[in-house]
Amino acid sequence: MNIVSWTGGSKPHKYATIGAAERAIVQHLWRKQALTFFYHWGNCPLDVCRTFWKRARYDAHATIRQAIETGAERISA
Repeated sequence: MNIVSWTGGSKPHKYATIGAAERAIVQHLWRKQALTFFYHWGNCPLDVCRTFWKRARYDAHATIRQAIETGAERISA
């Protein structure tokens, strides 16, 4: 599955109410961004981690939304 960047439209629902596939994508994207930051600059400040988390939430939502619209059979991170 290709990750889709959020460019507008509907906002993601609360984290506690989203499905397992969307959670997996959020966690994957956040870890990837945080590790990239860590490898280049060391420990990630809290405000940067929050920015990465929000971006991961919105991108995961856009990815799931697009998968549903196109009728993807398998959704995974």
